[in-house]
Amino acid sequence: MRPREPSKVAPKPGGKGGWCRALCLALCAAWWVLDAGLLGGDLVWQKEPGYRWAQLPVPERGRTGFTRLNGQATSIFFTNRLANERSIINRNLLSGSGVAAGDVDGDGRCDLYFCGLESQNTLFRNLGDWKFEDITESAGVGCPGQDSTGVVLAEIDGDGDL
Repeated sequence: MRPREPSKVAPKPGGKGGWCRALCLALCAAWWVLDAGLLGGDLVWQKEPGYRWAQLPVPERGRTGFTRLNGQATSIFFTNRLANERSIINRNLLSGSGVAAGDVDGDGRCDLYFCGLESQNTLFRNLGDWKFEDITESAGVGCPGQDSTGVVLAEIDGDGDL
């Protein structure tokens, strides 16, 4: 039996959504809190065989949580959309898509990669100070025309880079 072409399985009409953008902003806010040392000081790392960990302190005053960052300020513009018609045909797509954070360019800053269903995937390079630039085209990682439902960035060869 021959597999059907993706374009013939389900049409890709326009849709609405924005949960991925909210998730990105939440991840960025969490990273900023950790990076800025707003949790009350340096982390005390415990070494274990093959890994390390640190207890995350809770601030004594103020409130915990996330702060929404404006796309105009960060230059992160990404919305993952899925039309209702497509969700009826393939319910698995309702689970959404992936977001990965990692230092893809070796500059010590956490870059962000977003997967899209009805839009191409997007890679944002962290410029520091909560500023990002879209480097999808130059990195060649857009995957246009593909339903991307997950992403993982991993260092697999032991040389210290992704």
